[in-house]
Amino acid sequence: MTIPNALTFLRIMATPISLYFYLIGNFQACAILVVFIALSDFFDGLIARALDQCTELGALLDPVADKFFEMSFTLVLGYLGDLPWFYVFLLNLRNLSQLLAIPILMWWKKIKFKVEPKLPAKIGSALGMILILFIVLLKLTNMTALLYPIKVLVSVSAGFEIYMLVTYLPRFVQIYQGSHDTFD
Repeated sequence: MTIPNALTFLRIMATPISLYFYLIGNFQACAILVVFIALSDFFDGLIARALDQCTELGALLDPVADKFFEMSFTLVLGYLGDLPWFYVFLLNLRNLSQLLAIPILMWWKKIKFKVEPKLPAKIGSALGMILILFIVLLKLTNMTALLYPIKVLVSVSAGFEIYMLVTYLPRFVQIYQGSHDTFD
């Protein structure tokens, strides 16, 4: 178990706990865990490269942990009316389609592939996490000044979700057909 993989596992375990705190109205504990989740997502890759602890498991598990966090939170936030459903739909459609690549390509078709996200995908994922954190902070502080940035984040993040979905689907077909081996 490497340090980066341990951070990723902790991030996965922190997701349902942070959601529990959100649902019971303990927004301070939720905010602390969401900040931990966001920071551990940022640092696990840096630590893996700095300590030369990059693993195939980590490369696959890290984006799965991100998707688990974003999908879980957005579904709850959408259900509670804290996020618009069009955004919840876009984010979850993109994340679900990417998650389905694992069983389809690796287990069913026995195709090995790499995940090397480019800057737009990293920005899109970061925007989703920041948006969730802003909503938690709004609940924690009741600062109505956060409403406008949240609306802007929803719009910008939705644009990135559309971009990622549109660029992901052709790459999936290329990998499926054997003409490419990397999701970026």
